[in-house]
Order: sequence, then structure tokens, then C-alpha cells
Amino acid sequence: MGASGHFCHLPRAQKTSTDERDKYGTSVYIIEGNRKRSVGRGYVETMNNFSIPALKSNLQTWGYSPSLIRAGVPIPGSDRKALVGYFEKPLDARSACILVVATNGSTDPSTAARLVADCRILGAPVVLLLVADGLEFWQQRADTPKRIESVQAAAISKFVDDRAATFAPAAIYRAKTRSRFEHEYQLSFVDAGLMPVVETEIGEQLSRLVERTITEMRKGLGRGEISEERGRWIFQSVFWLLAAKILRDKDVAPFNGIEVSDAEAALAAVGAHYHAKAPAATAGSRAKTVLEQAAETMGRFSNLAHVTTESLAYLYENTLISSQTRQELGTHSTPTYLVEYIVAKLAPLIERIDPARRDVFEPACGHAGFLVSAMRLLRSLVPEYSADEQRKYLRAKLHGVEKDAFAVEIANLSLTLADAPNPNGWDVTVGDMFERGCLRERASKSMILLCNPPFERFANVERDAARRTGNTLQFSTKAAEVLGRVLPFLPAGAVFGLVMPQGFLTSRNTRPLRELIATQFEVHEIAVFPDKVFTFSDAESAVLIARKTTGGPAPETMVRYRRIRENDMPRFKNEYFATLDRKIPQADFSAANDWMMLVPDLASIWDSCRDLPRLRLVAAVGKGLTYKGAADLPKRAITFSDVRFPSAVRGFAQFDCPFLHELPPVKWLNLSKDVLEAERSGRPTGIPQILLNYAPVSRGPWRLRALIDPEGHAITSRFIAIRPTASDVSVIFLWALLNSPLGNAFAFCHSGKRDNLVGMIRELPVPRHSPDGAAMVANLAVQYLSIVKSTGIVRGGQWVTEAKAALLKMDAAVLRLYDLPPRAERDLLNLFAGHERSGVPFTFTRYYEEGFRPAIPLSLYISDEYARTTAAALSARFRTAPASVLRALGEDDE
Repeated sequence: MGASGHFCHLPRAQKTSTDERDKYGTSVYIIEGNRKRSVGRGYVETMNNFSIPALKSNLQTWGYSPSLIRAGVPIPGSDRKALVGYFEKPLDARSACILVVATNGSTDPSTAARLVADCRILGAPVVLLLVADGLEFWQQRADTPKRIESVQAAAISKFVDDRAATFAPAAIYRAKTRSRFEHEYQLSFVDAGLMPVVETEIGEQLSRLVERTITEMRKGLGRGEISEERGRWIFQSVFWLLAAKILRDKDVAPFNGIEVSDAEAALAAVGAHYHAKAPAATAGSRAKTVLEQAAETMGRFSNLAHVTTESLAYLYENTLISSQTRQELGTHSTPTYLVEYIVAKLAPLIERIDPARRDVFEPACGHAGFLVSAMRLLRSLVPEYSADEQRKYLRAKLHGVEKDAFAVEIANLSLTLADAPNPNGWDVTVGDMFERGCLRERASKSMILLCNPPFERFANVERDAARRTGNTLQFSTKAAEVLGRVLPFLPAGAVFGLVMPQGFLTSRNTRPLRELIATQFEVHEIAVFPDKVFTFSDAESAVLIARKTTGGPAPETMVRYRRIRENDMPRFKNEYFATLDRKIPQADFSAANDWMMLVPDLASIWDSCRDLPRLRLVAAVGKGLTYKGAADLPKRAITFSDVRFPSAVRGFAQFDCPFLHELPPVKWLNLSKDVLEAERSGRPTGIPQILLNYAPVSRGPWRLRALIDPEGHAITSRFIAIRPTASDVSVIFLWALLNSPLGNAFAFCHSGKRDNLVGMIRELPVPRHSPDGAAMVANLAVQYLSIVKSTGIVRGGQWVTEAKAALLKMDAAVLRLYDLPPRAERDLLNLFAGHERSGVPFTFTRYYEEGFRPAIPLSLYISDEYARTTAAALSARFRTAPASVLRALGEDDE
């Protein structure tokens, strides 16, 4: 059956040589009739008259070329070996598609599951497990592996035929790496979330190894401070030894004959492969001994052939970047899922560029995550090139610059591993990208710009240094400065994929750059993210993908706009799901809206409110006072206190109030000029006012907690004061407006996670209202407050029912004034479903009961009239009505 490509039957007695036993180290059995007899340790395994070596022919039938099938692959942490089929070189966890391993006769299901789980770190999503009576097909998953099918020995040939298409290397690899954003490649048995988990596990493994080795070296050098020169030697030596270990385990030719435990030979081999000098040895026999011990530690470590370049990203950010470096350079490594998303989105645009012009540039390249992903894409677009042509082509087309010399070391190793077994030769250089002319010169030669620049602002010392050399900085942040020095000089037809701070989309300082993008580029996508995208940064970010045109974007150009909210980040990582996904005309980015590119959620609602007056027209809105910093305060000066002190006034210092119907604890505030940095709206007025929280009270849509301060106290900058200026607007009316679902949704959709900015609050739409309408809202607000302020409140029971009903009536009355279309109002209230309402002394998580779908106004939904017409009410009144009629009464009216 071998000729036909099915699993081959072995003779009843299979011999194996001593060399095979020594090489592969797993049990060998001889089948004699119906008996199985162990003959020692070796690679060849037979179960029920078929063997792992015999599977090679079947892998080839499925499309795996002999050079991409590796036998005897060690399973880390185990004495087992596996047969693995790969999609392409390098042979690592990312390109692994299918793995075969034997149970050695065990029939225990839990043992089988543990064996498959042990293989996870090798990255193959499909595992074929040889068992006593046939084989089992397992799905390798990010959590617990799952058995898909058990195949008896007699049915194996049919199984092989049936799986010819779905087990093909290209099919599995596409499902493994691309199905998250190209759903047509999905396969039910391939877990698209596998690789992020695998590469994190490998990264953690490498981190432990590197940390242990560095610690041993520092300890071996003795106590005392490590000089900068010696510290550099330690880090570079350890990383070169790690490179030698990985390349040796990957069977890269120049490393086959060396032992990693031989420090001198290992470093020399890496130097030759990198075309670079080995780390300069420090003087003294102790340093030599320490280096040799480090090489021994590295050499003894388990096999690292499965290591991917993406796992080096984890090592780079979690182990090798100090907090000082991260702060100084603004380092925040781009997550692999985001790199792959951006490059995949750019792929159709890059394919349109002539291969000879596909030069890629990554400023601030760090560990070269974008360059590695671009390398894979460029290689796939020139399949007709020979291996040698591809090697030269890729080294001529990928370019990076990075200020951190150690990051360049990792970048070179990342690129080298991704192109194994070829040697270095990559154009990744150490340099300051803000030196005059650096970025402009490279940009003018690049057709593909990939960049995740530092988000930080320039320090004063950096600005002073640039000024002294005549190197003028145009923008306040490093990210904007990179774009200002690159975008104008990209050739026509060039494309970019950028990760930018979210403030770039709205900042006044970056307005010229947004105008440049809107008028000279076709914007294909803007994706807006919450914080927690980067491991060591809580910055909110945005991705921009665009192509430079010769005559500007066409009038009908549409932009795909995506927003990913915090709760949906896990889904985005696994399947690139977006909370909001819509198309908007690029023409909407115009001078009329200051070229702003941040599109709020529920945009149709805000469009319908566009002609309404704004809060600033009916009320004064201002932030409270700010005190000087500790270094600038007079000695023994008191800013605020629980205890009264001379010249202090009563006021509020901190927004620590849990409920909408209460006020924070009163403090004594110092209002003297020698302690105040800014007074703003913080002085007492003696006039009733609204106090609004400056910091959001939650990360969800309930962002505002407005309080009524009838005495007009002094306040600090943790509060925003809102004081009516229009005669027909009362404090209680504004209180209801700000605490309403529309007020909270406006704050949620128009701000980031950090603060409720005064400028944003001033733009809150205020409904046009008659005196009767305003009085209705105010009366309902008073009713709610009277209920929750009643003495002797007991949580639960009739009190809670009355309070909830009063709150719903107040919210419904506010929404009636806005007069939104029923569908728009329902969309607004859906935003709050499942989110605990802030500031109320009872549980409130939704407006409509779960599963209710009709788009009817809240005022109607809570009315007695509607309650009498529901299917349940009618069922109680007319028990003889047909069930079909009752069901119809509750159907969706969309």
C-alpha cells in the first residue's frame, strides 16, 4: 500500500539497528503474530502492524515534500520523539501542521490526552496518535486537546483518502495563521487561537533560560556594581549563546558540528553567521569561567528547534527591556496578532506594487516584528524565485533602524531564524531616526512603511539638544514627529500600516498630518483600540492603513472604520472581531471637522442631535481648582484637611461619593494664592451647582455621576462644576440630563478611558424643551431623589421596586425630549445592556428584559398601557386565545 500513499504495513518482524536506538531514544516493538515484544530504545515504532516511519509516504501523499517532513523531533519536557510535517521553512512551531506520535501501547484516555498536550509547544494543530488498535485524530487547542476521531486499523486507508484535501499543508497553515481575518480558510479542527498561546509558552521558556543564565553570570562575577561595558558583554554573550543553541537545534549547517557548551566555538559560529564580531571578552579568568558556565547552562537546555521569531518578541519585551529603557525610548513591542493583522490588511495593496519596488522600511523596528511578517509576505509573492534569488531579494528589500543596540541584536536573530538556514546580511542598523535627514532619505526609497513608533512626548532635554543642532522638532510627540518626517516623502503608490496613539486622531498638534493623510492618501482602514493592547503600556491606540495617490483620494473613497472596545479585545485577538465595523466616506475627514478621524460610536444618534443646542449655551462648565506641586508649595502649607484651619473654606477635595443622591465628605480647602496653581471654577459661589466627576466612574458606558450641591461649595480639579446660565434650565433638570443614558453614552462615545474632559462635556447636546417638558423631568427627578433619600431604607422589597420605577420614568422623560427615532433610542439603550449602573443603591443592568427585541421607546415599554397589551397579560385575560396569536403579539416589529 506504500505505492498508493496509504499507511504501510510493516513485516511481522521489524529489526532496528543500534544506531537508530541511540539516535531516537524511543521504544521499539517487534510484532510476532498477535504478540508485541519490546526490543529496547529506538525511533521505529510499530502498532498493530503499522509504524511512524511508514507515515512519511502518507504525508507526502497529502502534499508534504520530503524536505518538510522531520522525523525524531524531540517533544520538550519528554523523552518522546515525533514525526512532524511542515508547510515551509524554517521548520518551527509556526510552520508545523501535522504531528504523529505513538502511545507505546497505552490505552488510558487521560494518558493519551496528556501526551497530546505535551506536544502543543511544537505548534502542530493536527495530532495523529498511534494506539494499539489503530490511530486517533486529535485537535491541538489553546487549552485542552480534543479527540476528533478514532480510526480502526482496517479503516486507516479510507481515512487517508478522505483527509487528502483538509490535511494538505497549505490548507492547515492558512487555517492556522490566516483564518482569523480570512474566514474562508477556517477548518473546524484547527484552533486559530493556538499559536498565540504556543508562542507565549515558548517566550516564557526562553525568558526563564535567559534570566537564569544572566543571574548565574552576574553571581559568578562576584559582588559589586556591574559596569555598563560588562553589562553589555553579559547580555550580548548570553544572547549569542542562545542564538547558537537555537540554530544548532534547528540543524542550520554551520552549527551542526559545534557544541553550544563550547563557548568559544559557539560565539565564533554566531559571529560568522551574523558577519559580525563576537562580544568583546572582558579581562580576567573569572569572566572566562563565567562564560564557559553560561555556555554549559545553555547547551544543557532542552531542544529549541521549535522556537519562532514571534516567541522572541515575548523574550524581548518581558525580559530584556529594562523599565528605564522602556521609559527613555518609549518601547512597547507590537503584539504578534496586531502585526499579522496590519500586514494581512496591506497584502492586497502590496501585491499591486512591482516586485522590484517592494522596499519595506520599519523605523523604530525594535525586535523587527513587522519586518519578519513582511518577509513572509514578500517571499510568498515571488514563488518563482529560486532559494538563492529569494535570499538576495529579501535582504535587499527589508530595512530597519533602531536606537537600542540590543534590540538590533534581537532583530537580526529574528530575521535570521525566519529565513533559516540562510545567514544574516539584514539591513537593520543602530541609529537615531530623528537625526536630520535620516527618515526622509529612507522614506523616499520605500514603498511599504510599517511602524509602531514611540508614543511618548519629547523630553525638554531632547528638545534642547535638537534645537542646538538646528534639527527642529515640529510635533509634541515622537509618533507624530516620525510621521511628519516620513509621509510627505513617500513615493506615489506607497502604502503604510501604522500603530499610533489614539490622540493622533483628534489632537490639535497633529491636525496637519491628518490633513495630509486625508488629502494625499486613500485611507483603507482606521481601527481604534482601548488600552491593554501593549504589555507595559496603558496607552489607547489606533491603526491606520492607507495608500498614497498621485491626485488625492477619489470623492467616493470609503474608509473601513472599526472600534474594538475593552470587553471585545479577547475576540479581536482570536478572530479579529470589532465592536463597531462600518464604512464611512473619506470626505467626512475635512476642514469642517478639523480633519478629525475619531468617529464616535452611535454616530447616527449624534448626527440626529447635530442641530440641538449644546450644554455650554445653557450652563457654565469649568474644572475645579488645582494646587501647586509638593516641590513648589510653601513649607508646612496645608492644601486641604478634615480639620478646620485658618482661612480655610468648606468644600470638596475628592470625588469619593458612591451615590447620585449624596455628596462627598466635606473638607476644609485652602484658597490662598501661594498654594494655588490654577483657580478656574473652584471657588465657592453659594449658588446651587452640579458637581460632575472628572475621572470616569467606570470603564464601561456609565461614565458620569452628577451630584447636586445646593450650597455651591469650593471644589478641586477632581470635579467639574456645571452652573445654569439660562433662565429655563434648572439644576435638577441638568442633573437628570447628565445622569441619563444619553448623557453617559455621549461621554463614553466621545472620550477615551482617562477623563471626562471639560471641552467634551460642554458639547453635550441639550434637548429643545417646553417649560412643561422641563418641569416633567424635574418633577420625576425629585420623586426619585425623595425615594432614595428616605430614612430607614432597607435594600430590596417594595422600596427597590419604587426607586427603579422612578428612575426609569425619569430616564424615559429625558429621552422623550430628545425625540430620537425608536430604532436609534433602542440602539442607545442597548449600549448599557449587561453593564452595572453606577451611583444607584440597587442592581440596574439593563433597560429591556433579556431577549426582548422590538424597537419601542422606553416611555412606552414601561407604561401601564403597554403592560396591559403584552402577550403575558393577554394570556392571563384571554386564556382561550390560540398560542399562535399570543406568540405573534410578542414578535419583533423590526
